[in-house]
Amino acid sequence: MRVAFLPHNYSRLIFQRLQNLRQNMRSVDDYTTEFHQLVARNDVAETDEQLVARYVGGLREQFQFTLNMFDLYSVSDAHQRALQLEKQANRRPPSTPWGVVARPTATTIPAKPVGNLPPTVPPVIRAGGSSSKCYKCGEPGHRAFECRKSDRAGKALFVDAEGVVTVHSEPYEQEAIYDDDHQLTVHEEVIEEVVGDVGPLLVLLAADPYFSVILEGLAGGGFPEFHEQGGFLFKGNALCVPDSSLRLKIIKELHDEGHVGRDKTHALMDDHKALPSSNTPLLMYSPPTLHKYEEASTDDQQYASHRRHSLYQLWRPTLTEVVQEIKQLYTIAIPMIITGLLIYGKSSISMLFMGRLGKEALAGGSLSVGIANITGFSIISGLAMGMEAISSQAFGAKQWAIMVQTLHRTTAILILASIPISLLWLNINPILLLCGQDPTISSIASTYLAFSIPDLFFQSFINPLKIYLRTQNITLPLMLSAAFSLSIHAPINYFLVHYLHLGIRGIAMASAIANLNLLISLSLYTRFSSLSDRNAGKSWELITSITCFNDWKMLLMLALPSVVATMGILLQATSLLYIFPSALSLAVSTRVGNELGANQPGKAKTSSLIALSCAVSNGFVAILFMMTVRNGWGGIYTVDGGILVATAAVMPVAALCEVGNCPQTAGCGVLRGSARPSSAANINLGSFYGVGLPIAIVMGLVMDMGLQGLWLGLLAAQVVCAVLMVFVLMRTDWVQEAYRGRELIGIDEKDTGDNPTVVIFRGY
Repeated sequence: MRVAFLPHNYSRLIFQRLQNLRQNMRSVDDYTTEFHQLVARNDVAETDEQLVARYVGGLREQFQFTLNMFDLYSVSDAHQRALQLEKQANRRPPSTPWGVVARPTATTIPAKPVGNLPPTVPPVIRAGGSSSKCYKCGEPGHRAFECRKSDRAGKALFVDAEGVVTVHSEPYEQEAIYDDDHQLTVHEEVIEEVVGDVGPLLVLLAADPYFSVILEGLAGGGFPEFHEQGGFLFKGNALCVPDSSLRLKIIKELHDEGHVGRDKTHALMDDHKALPSSNTPLLMYSPPTLHKYEEASTDDQQYASHRRHSLYQLWRPTLTEVVQEIKQLYTIAIPMIITGLLIYGKSSISMLFMGRLGKEALAGGSLSVGIANITGFSIISGLAMGMEAISSQAFGAKQWAIMVQTLHRTTAILILASIPISLLWLNINPILLLCGQDPTISSIASTYLAFSIPDLFFQSFINPLKIYLRTQNITLPLMLSAAFSLSIHAPINYFLVHYLHLGIRGIAMASAIANLNLLISLSLYTRFSSLSDRNAGKSWELITSITCFNDWKMLLMLALPSVVATMGILLQATSLLYIFPSALSLAVSTRVGNELGANQPGKAKTSSLIALSCAVSNGFVAILFMMTVRNGWGGIYTVDGGILVATAAVMPVAALCEVGNCPQTAGCGVLRGSARPSSAANINLGSFYGVGLPIAIVMGLVMDMGLQGLWLGLLAAQVVCAVLMVFVLMRTDWVQEAYRGRELIGIDEKDTGDNPTVVIFRGY
């Protein structure tokens, strides 16, 4: 449409208008409105200081001199200062604010009698020798503010398809009437007077794509049920405002505090931490959200064109913002990577001591570790993940009590879940024998699992505490506590295994003792750090209160799908390379949850996209690493030539798996942070069991490709999983997710519908 209806040099002309913009004889509000319109239409990328300089440079010279003596931090600040200077310069009574005059009965307004003029003729205040002429009534001898005639024209602003503001005036049939007591009477017939200023919120409302479509359609005769006046959009007599955290502020501004204007509204937004800043992106709509607008005509050509061109013109962060987001992500991820490496080291120490006990002990211990991960630790970890979205979003919204309550509820759930798992571990020996396992290995495995039950209950406290700290961007204590736990793990193993001769029981007990130390360290930090002051009086009050055990449904709905997703993840927990995408996943989950809880959907989306980009980079680094060590990696574990050849042959396929594994792991983190673990679980189940498993069976067994065929099935599953994750994230309506997040933690800002004079449009 731009090519068809706009001149070829349109962009240059618009920019030239901005460069030559001057206030001249206009009011400060008029100049400010046009300034914001031209800045928005030229997509000017300047710093706040440069915008202030451009704004001040267009004002009158006497204003410029005074304003340059102040420290101006924003255009809004300069605008308020200029308004004060304008009032001082004018030194005349303020004009009556525009609004809708609607009086059910005649209203009498006192007016000063002048002379002995006829009562029905407005008196002439000043004749003098001046040739001044009233611009309201057109008669000479007095000025506009002295005129006793009411406005004979209702003025309304309209925005054409190019965004040009025009004023439309329509005269009224009845003039003001003066009674015998020289009182100005306004009768019932004059109730439709609609006047107003230049519409300081015009740019703000026009920034919304749906409002833009209607405003553009009005100029072409479309949307007959709507009209625009005073810079606001109306449907009939109802004011249309966006359905967002901003709308309540706008309504309050209009009905309680008076009209403070766009710049003051932006200043209020910037000062109010619960509202999005004035830089928050507004063009973030998914097609399903747009389809909710019943008033919009999808057949309208302008609407369709706007949706094609504007729907996906999403906020593009600057390079500085991208770098800052990467720093924030890796501020969380790097300590988690180190923590993962420390935990990996603890598992390696346990396997080392199992190997020292003999071949059967190593086999039985390895079997028991696998059973413990699948039937116990994965379930505990997955259930704990259910609190991640609630905790991170509550932190973003500064709802500390909800965080503490979620911590206690999750801990209680994990303790209850540990009881049936413990019973299973105590009776695992007959189950293994029934499956045909060697009796000696079964006995060793059952012994290890029985002595690992205390570790299971310790994990029921550790997992919620780790998530509780990480969602507050506190990761250094986790790393230091894991380092301390690792430092004592080897000595405890040596003491129990070789000095007390406890064998496999000693290895299980050493792991439990190491995790007990980790639990004590995290508990001490939580108790004696600044977190204790923040949650003073809340922790024990909440956990002993009956309300702690209410409303479990939401937490369980988030926790149960996380178990399914985490089972597949923890099967790879022994992989060294998995530590890196896993840490990034935990970091982006925290960042997305924090930003959604703070009602910053644009920043949440930015964090998710940057995390996906980092994950793709990690995948290629993993490929490079695995291809480099493919011929030597197997030699770390064995000297068997056949195994070494098979390992080297499969390593390239395993390396390719990381290209899908890293993005899908980061995508899982985004979905957890936005409280959608069921989506992650469904994608994992469909990819691995619906795609990967059949391909692995066909290629590995039917086509007799062996181990390489099994890995090709895994590769197919990883690729499908990554593609589905990216597809879901690209289709995400982040504004709606911010709404859901605040509802999840009990902050409901949606309109109750009690005010029938306001029409609410969702999706701002």
